[in-house]
Amino acid sequence: MIINKTSSFFSFFNKHYININQIISLGKTIEKRTIRFLSIFILMISCFFMPLVPGLTPEKLLTKPQSILDGTILYVGGSGPGNYTKIQDAIDNASSGDTVFVYDDSSPYVEKIYINKSLRLIGENKNTTVINGNDKGSVVIFDADRISLSEFTIKNCLFDTRCAAILLYSNFSTINNTIITHDASENINSYGIYLINSSSNAINNNRITNCYYAGIELDNSHNNTISKNNISNSYWSSLTLSSSSNNTITQNFFADLLCVSTLSSTHNIIHQNTLNAVVCAFFIVNSSQNRITCNNIIKKYQSNSSVLVCAFYINGRNTWDGNYWNKPRFFPKIIFGENRLKKIGIPSFQFDWHPASQPIS
Repeated sequence: MIINKTSSFFSFFNKHYININQIISLGKTIEKRTIRFLSIFILMISCFFMPLVPGLTPEKLLTKPQSILDGTILYVGGSGPGNYTKIQDAIDNASSGDTVFVYDDSSPYVEKIYINKSLRLIGENKNTTVINGNDKGSVVIFDADRISLSEFTIKNCLFDTRCAAILLYSNFSTINNTIITHDASENINSYGIYLINSSSNAINNNRITNCYYAGIELDNSHNNTISKNNISNSYWSSLTLSSSSNNTITQNFFADLLCVSTLSSTHNIIHQNTLNAVVCAFFIVNSSQNRITCNNIIKKYQSNSSVLVCAFYINGRNTWDGNYWNKPRFFPKIIFGENRLKKIGIPSFQFDWHPASQPIS
């Protein structure tokens, strides 16, 4: 399955410009035989009621969590007997619920990865376990629900509007602790992580650099969480939302020419991010009822004479509140935009009524 269109946002822009600390103490005055009696009594009661709790058995109390034990672990690389040499071979032989663990001593793995079953793909170390797509399409494709990927460096997807370092047609999946980049200075990834018709996924704690259209793009994707990612050195945008709603974007660091862009996207929460922008922090088009709160908007190059447009919108009404706008502000911050009727733009403005007086930690 491939992307069958270019970035809708990019096309639009070109067209239109218990530790309880021993709180409860039994006290030293209780006699030892009383303590012994109470201990035996409690143990008997616990053993009697334990079978009444679904799935809770003495055996499970003495083992690892069941989620770790589900399925089989298949190994790639390393020197163990029966280990696979290619990641795709292990995935093809895995079943839903299995884990594929990839050692770093056989890295880099020069291959394209296609995942069409629910499984966990785990690298030994994100800095040293490398999947190199060698500029031959998308590097990793999720084409099933409930896939988990973590601890890899994924690099060198083909520069094409149909390709991404990680391409998702997936729900309830996670991408965590992963590095996405491109080697060649003369070429870059089209997208870092691209979600298409994908919902309820979690994209957390990743570092994404050297992408053209976007570090992360959501296209018709809803109820996803994008948090604690570091995205920089994108040609176009750190994060783009296109026809996507009810997503939570929080605690990310964006450092790009344009940090966050939206097209026809509603009811998203963009909260407590740092946007280190060169030209524009937010570019909001035909998008309404989004909550943009408690973000740090900071000019990337303070010594540069260029003007930072903190935010600009075309059509739509959103909530702006408690953001830090590149300098201390004690009065409401005006957000300029326009209401566009066909090709005629009528100047418009909205307000952040409670701008922060200092950067938000």
